Amino acid sequence: MPPTAVALWDSRARPTLDDWQKLYAYSEDTFGKIATEQQSLDNQREDLKAKQTALEQQLNEVRGARGKSYKTVTVRVAVTEPGRLDVTLKYAVPGASWAPSYDARLHAAERAVELSYFGLVRNGTGEDWNDIALTLSTARPSLGGGAPELRPWIVDVARPIPVEMPVVTGMMMRKEAAREEVRLQPFNVAADAAGGGEQREEKDASFLAAAVQAGVTSATFKISVAVTIPANNTTQKVSIATAKLAANLQYQATPKVMETAFLSAYAVNNTDYPFLAGAMNTFLDETFVAASRLKTVMPGEKFELQLGADEGIAIKRKLVNRFTENTGLTSKGRRITYEFLVTITNNKKTVERVVFKEPVPVSRNEKIEVALLTPAGEDVGAKENPKEVTREEDGKLVWRLDLKPGEKREVPLKFSVEYPADLNVSGLE
Repeated sequence: MPPTAVALWDSRARPTLDDWQKLYAYSEDTFGKIATEQQSLDNQREDLKAKQTALEQQLNEVRGARGKSYKTVTVRVAVTEPGRLDVTLKYAVPGASWAPSYDARLHAAERAVELSYFGLVRNGTGEDWNDIALTLSTARPSLGGGAPELRPWIVDVARPIPVEMPVVTGMMMRKEAAREEVRLQPFNVAADAAGGGEQREEKDASFLAAAVQAGVTSATFKISVAVTIPANNTTQKVSIATAKLAANLQYQATPKVMETAFLSAYAVNNTDYPFLAGAMNTFLDETFVAASRLKTVMPGEKFELQLGADEGIAIKRKLVNRFTENTGLTSKGRRITYEFLVTITNNKKTVERVVFKEPVPVSRNEKIEVALLTPAGEDVGAKENPKEVTREEDGKLVWRLDLKPGEKREVPLKFSVEYPADLNVSGLE
């Protein structure tokens, strides 16, 4: 092989136009090759993705076919005389579950909430349900028939248990490792047989097991139309009921944390359906505003729908004054006075109620005294006789204001904290 010629670059010589053209040509050629290789890799990636999708579809079909089983049922009937007899077979299978879901639409002009009640059904039984009369039940047979047994709570003197540590040799460690590998092998094989080595998805504990019969301890929902639910364990949405409920609207705010008003609607479940705890999508008229959860609401029970922030109610909070002064004849005391101003404006065309909270310090030491200056003590009502502002046990003040359209209200808050000057006090801003 002839020796390779090596060109040495002379730093003192300036590159010629021909050198630059060769460099540009080399760069274009290199970039072109890289672009071609990248396009080829992208095409291969797309092909592999299509193959993966096809294989996953085939795997799901194989799983569904493998989950199907066939059984023979023998029925013995004793009759008084020969005749025709119609027999209906009912049986229970595992792998079926459902969970509640809701769409809540607030019609602000009508002051009403339209609540749509759905059931999210999963069929993992291995049998396709084609045009069936579906009934959903709130029964949970997996909990058993009675309350669990309560064990006694024993308190005793702790007695140390002597433990003899065995001498572990290298041969024993190798045997234990081999034994551990044998114990783990059946789990891996089961995982491969169930899902090709993939980890199977655990079922949500909130899913309720479907039941055939209804009892006095549960409620059942018979779906009004026939439904088809394949046995691929995917979520199918079925409609249970729709109700229109009168609502009382109220805005809530904590200006110290966020200068935003959040709308809540309070309604009463005047239907015969228990609203089970589940996910809820909330709409203000036709606009999606929030995703939350609805707690269990029984017939006749009052519940709250949180409808998100509303810029129609403007809230501003500012620190007007904060000053420190010495107290006492010998100036051994210190007093810090805080003065805040909360401004709320109703920019809507209707009368709206706004409830907001402001914190007042709570002393945990007798040497620290907190005095509420504004509002005065006679303006703060008790829970038994609430006024426009009330005080809760943890020191929070709660205002309940009914604002007319376009009304602006300024609410002052003033308090002082007094303590010995040599005392290090925490929690002061």
